Amino acid sequence: MKTVLRYRLPQALGEHEIELPFGAQPLSVQMQDGRPYLWAEVDDGNELESRRIVMSGTGHALPWDDDTHLEWQHIGTVLDEPHVWHYFIGDPE
Repeated sequence: MKTVLRYRLPQALGEHEIELPFGAQPLSVQMQDGRPYLWAEVDDGNELESRRIVMSGTGHALPWDDDTHLEWQHIGTVLDEPHVWHYFIGDPE
């Protein structure tokens, strides 16, 4: 069954992995109760897969080079006063 579920995102710069159901479609990244979350459309019957997430700050270098930038999709920007964080998701490995 398709539904929208919430997943806590890392709150540390760099690349991380999170578990999402196979085929999850990111919808939004927002702060809730002082923590970043991803809302995604998922089929909650699907098996979990590891997805790569990057958190970067405004003005920080992104952790990939020109050859791999197309592997990353921007999924949201959140305001965490006084910081602004940008989240990207990579394809499953």
